[in-house]
Amino acid sequence: MHELVVMGFQERYKADALLTAMDDLEKKCVIELEDAVLVVRDADGTVTVQQAMDTFSQIPTSSAVYFGFLGALTGWILSSGGLAGIAVGLQVGLVMGWILGTAAARYSDVGVPADLVRELSETVVPGSAALALAVRGEVCSEKVLEKLKEYDGKLIRTSLASQEEALIKKALAEAV
Repeated sequence: MHELVVMGFQERYKADALLTAMDDLEKKCVIELEDAVLVVRDADGTVTVQQAMDTFSQIPTSSAVYFGFLGALTGWILSSGGLAGIAVGLQVGLVMGWILGTAAARYSDVGVPADLVRELSETVVPGSAALALAVRGEVCSEKVLEKLKEYDGKLIRTSLASQEEALIKKALAEAV
C-alpha cells in the first residue's frame, strides 16, 4: 500500500527540483518512491504529463522469466529429460509469462492513479505545475519534511492520516 502526496508549484523548476530531491532521498533509503507524475501547464495552456518512473516494465519481464523457468522445467519433465522439451517449454513459458505479465500490469493499480492525473491535468493553472508522489513507508521523516520545505510548494491532496498531513502542512507553513 502506498501513500499519495500531491503538491502544487507556481514554477515548474521547483517541482522538478523536488522530484530530483526525492530521488536522492530514495537512493539514500530514506523514502521509497513507487511512482511520481509531474503535470505541467505551460503559459499557452498546453498540458504536459511526465511519468517519472516506469512502473509497468518490470511486471511482464519478471513474469516471463518465472513462467519461462516453469515451462522449461515442465518441458524437461514431460520429455523425460530431453533438450527439445526444455527448449519448447522455455519458449512457451516465456510467451505465456509475457502475456500474463502484460495483462497484470495493465489492470493493476500501481503508482499514481490515472484519474488523479486526469484531474490534475484539468485543474493545474497556466504557468504552474503539480507533482504527485506515490510513496511507500515513512513520508513524514525529518529529512523528507526538510526537502518539502525547500521548494515552496502547496499541499493539494494526500492519502495520509490527519496527523501526518498536519505535519506536512506545518512544515510547509514554516517555509514561508
